[in-house]
Amino acid sequence: MNDPARRAFVVIPVYNEGTRVGRLLQEVAREVPLDRVVVVDDGSQVPVDRALVGEARLLRHAINLGKGLALRTGCEHALAQGATAVVLMDGDGQHEPRDIPRLLRALDDVDIAFGARDLGWKVPWVRLFGNRVVNAWTNALFGLDLHDIWCGYRAFRAQAFPALAWNASDYAADVEMAVRAGRARLPYCEVPIGAIYHDAYKGVTVLDGLRLLVRLFAWRLTL
Repeated sequence: MNDPARRAFVVIPVYNEGTRVGRLLQEVAREVPLDRVVVVDDGSQVPVDRALVGEARLLRHAINLGKGLALRTGCEHALAQGATAVVLMDGDGQHEPRDIPRLLRALDDVDIAFGARDLGWKVPWVRLFGNRVVNAWTNALFGLDLHDIWCGYRAFRAQAFPALAWNASDYAADVEMAVRAGRARLPYCEVPIGAIYHDAYKGVTVLDGLRLLVRLFAWRLTL
């Protein structure tokens, strides 16, 4: 791919993040022009203030549909605007915007680059245990070799989207995307990234993990 950053878009789903969105976008703007950043407000109880996002594109769901569908909305918009590559990152400030260029550079050689956190002692134990279980089962069932499959920070080439397009409406979309990449035999890699944990129990729960294990077996039979 010739200079994937030239038309790279960043898609950020948000739900009840308040003013944190504005702080995050200030950092993202150092890496990507804000007019190529798509913020998807997934039915926040207090809608994202338009003034917070500046020149970024703001899309809204009237009701909360889930992270997976917010990602689909953002990606489809970015691709319709001519994006050659798309970066996905969470809206809670956990992902460091300074890693965006490294994810995009990785697309010189692969179709999708997965961010991989250092899952050490700083990670909340619930997340660490759940991530390891999901990693092990997903790698075993689909022949993947990923160490942080539930990390939502990643980038992909535009032409890979049809193979990656996920149906999960919730956090399972991150894993379904990886499963579909494996099924389609897309070239992939992992890029070490930093991570900041603001809310130890926000996002994926133990119940989400158990539900995902059931989905993995279903995907093994249907995808």
